[in-house]
Amino acid sequence: MDRFNLSRWAIRHPALVGFLIALLFAAGTAQFFALGRDEDPTFTLKEMIVAAAWPGAAPAQMREQVADPIERRLRATEDLDFLQTYCVDGRCAIRVSLKDGAPKDRVPVIWQQVRKQLKDLEPGLPAGATVAADDDYADVYGYVFTLTGADNARLVTLAEQARDAVLRVPGAGKVQITGEVPRRLYVDVDSRRLAAMGLSPDAVVQALAKRSSVAPAGVVERSMRVPMRIGGAVDGVDTVENTAVPGADGTIRVGDIGTVSNGYADPPDGLVRHAAKPAVVLAIAMAPGADGLGFGKQLSEAAAAFGRTLPAGVTMTQVQDQSQNIREAVDAFLIKFFCALTVVLLVAFLTLGWRTGVVVALSVPLTLAIVALFMGASGIGLERISLGALILSLGLLVDDAIISVEAMVVQLEKGASRADAAAYAWTHTAFPMLTGTLLTIVGFLPVGFAQSTTSEYAGGIFWVTGSALLVSWVVAVVFTPYLGVRLLPEARAP
Repeated sequence: MDRFNLSRWAIRHPALVGFLIALLFAAGTAQFFALGRDEDPTFTLKEMIVAAAWPGAAPAQMREQVADPIERRLRATEDLDFLQTYCVDGRCAIRVSLKDGAPKDRVPVIWQQVRKQLKDLEPGLPAGATVAADDDYADVYGYVFTLTGADNARLVTLAEQARDAVLRVPGAGKVQITGEVPRRLYVDVDSRRLAAMGLSPDAVVQALAKRSSVAPAGVVERSMRVPMRIGGAVDGVDTVENTAVPGADGTIRVGDIGTVSNGYADPPDGLVRHAAKPAVVLAIAMAPGADGLGFGKQLSEAAAAFGRTLPAGVTMTQVQDQSQNIREAVDAFLIKFFCALTVVLLVAFLTLGWRTGVVVALSVPLTLAIVALFMGASGIGLERISLGALILSLGLLVDDAIISVEAMVVQLEKGASRADAAAYAWTHTAFPMLTGTLLTIVGFLPVGFAQSTTSEYAGGIFWVTGSALLVSWVVAVVFTPYLGVRLLPEARAP
């Protein structure tokens, strides 16, 4: 222990240590402002919804002939926890939940295996039954805009244009449009004309179905085979009106026996209103690891630029901005950080003197700068958990520095030289401080290494707090002695 003294080494290489302090502080400060910002840390959702449909089937039929075969196949799923099945007329939904300890890296593979099993099972289901799986519903759409001031079809077209503009913003993830009312072609047949022509409603339905079917029309063989298609698909009112319906006395146009109109689905699946006006919603999810503050600002600028191109009367309004929540969380941390630093300065100045107080106070931003470099290298951004861990660490960061500098002050008051006082801080306080630091870190160990979703969400408490405490110890035994030699008062003559 006497042969190697890290504190003595630090004061014997002042140029190198001073350069490291400046470099780490500058790089850490730049890294802190470059860290990704989000409201919550990302985690893997270990649930899937398997939905099956069999039009016309009763709930008992859905359970016996559809849900039960699917359940028997799904019970062999890796790391399966439980299944929950809900059956109604013509439909059923099965909730597939994996164990909380399922490795997150295996979850996508497991879901792929489930889809493969369902695909193999589908031919054995009753005719007309379909099954689909969905595990893509964990995205948080934290940025929401509404479009109002026009009919639904026009608003949907504008929303699609806005989506293209939004996807060009760096950091944009998924974009979802809701509030679209499906368009429909309605054929109101006059029953008296239909009876007079000797036709049945089924004949009209079959003629329209045949007209709207898509099928190859053959090929033309020359030096190469060229596919052929015949136009005339149902794409408008005129096309439907001119559809021929075969009858006993020849064919007749649909327009001669009824009225064809273009409209919306009635009743619609859902309607969206904003400020009592019909609206279409554009929801944006941020890509994982993106900077929420920077993305929110760029997204607002892109939305404002697109809003200037909208027709008169159409308004694009932002109703949800996740970057505001992120900004509030980051600002709250900065406020608490400066408050804590101010308290440390006041207490250190009043009890230790201004020079000792400066040495202690400088250790806090230097420690946080190095922790920011660790967070950037580890892919940890600023969010609810990491910010909480940093705030929690603030009360612990100054302990090692105070112990180290106080040991130096005591030795200086006894008449020791600056170099001997710095070396004493290593030989008598470094390893007791390290033991206390490691014991504190061990208290957070289960949160960091537990195989669970909770650990995946809150594991940053261990990594951020642990790195902050270890870095504070390094700062206390390397940089604090260097600063103490520079700033503490001269040793008294014996």
